[in-house]
Amino acid sequence: MRIGILGWYGHANAGDERILAALRRIFAGHALEVVGELHLTDASLAALNRCDFVLFGGGGLLLRGNGVYAPGFARITAPLGVIGISVEAVHADNQALIDVLRAKAAFIHVRDAESARVFAGVPRLLSGVDLTFYDPYDVVPPTAEPVAGVNLRPWRYWRAEHGGAMDHFLRRVDTRLPALRRAYPFPKWVPERVIDALRAQALTRRPLPFYEEPGEATDADALAPFFPDVPPFDATDMDRCRLVVGMRLHALIFACQKGIPFVSLTYQPKNAVFCTAAGVPELSTDLFHPAAFTAALTRVQADYAAVRARLLAYRGHAVAQMRADAGLLRRWMGCDR
Repeated sequence: MRIGILGWYGHANAGDERILAALRRIFAGHALEVVGELHLTDASLAALNRCDFVLFGGGGLLLRGNGVYAPGFARITAPLGVIGISVEAVHADNQALIDVLRAKAAFIHVRDAESARVFAGVPRLLSGVDLTFYDPYDVVPPTAEPVAGVNLRPWRYWRAEHGGAMDHFLRRVDTRLPALRRAYPFPKWVPERVIDALRAQALTRRPLPFYEEPGEATDADALAPFFPDVPPFDATDMDRCRLVVGMRLHALIFACQKGIPFVSLTYQPKNAVFCTAAGVPELSTDLFHPAAFTAALTRVQADYAAVRARLLAYRGHAVAQMRADAGLLRRWMGCDR
């Protein structure tokens, strides 16, 4: 069977590439045609339409503004399914893509219950977990060394929905008036406060860059002011960390898979949704409330064994669910005939 995989791949994002690796494992023995851009050209459409089945996913692919991709998706003539996605926002500027998926998809598999609500009423709707739990990282023994892995990503200092009207307005103003950052009168995201809190609790810091695409603003850029050297991403670097402080969702997911307690710097709702699912909602902290981060950092160290146990319990559940879901999706696609 030839299966098209349509997602955001080949962009040096550790989370997305791990998702793709999981898809390769799920569909081992089948030929995969991977298209790593949502803007579909005539060539990429032709490649997908030669497939026996096309899968859209996984990851946080339904973002503000993604409605522009709907016409291309509407031209997919091969059977279409959705696998392992989450909905980051619902708005007029991405509703067209949501509508195309509802109309065309033979099934929709999402990675959280909040996203499932967007597709309520779809006959074959599965609310599951992140695809990487199909083939998770191994659990590592806890280290006693006071090392915190730190993942930061480029992010604005103001609070506004990502890609929304206020976000676009403030981006334009900030470009023209760089001094606005100092004078901004509302709560600000200040990553220096995270580093200060880690120093105050005598934690050695290790950089964890998850996104490294050349020519783009990367995690290494966000981490560089605080570390003299930011090496390329290596998942084994997490193994030497007692805890992880992360912005990227997959920094939290990989930590959970390895049994490493974490504190989320929640820049998007998906982080809070994951923390709640994993049984640690108190470890999701608002970027704009540094006191909440400090409190969570203290809590995760005080309750370390209990937090680790909750994460490992969720890991076991998530692995079982993802593998069961994968088997069902393969049957729906006719892969196992």
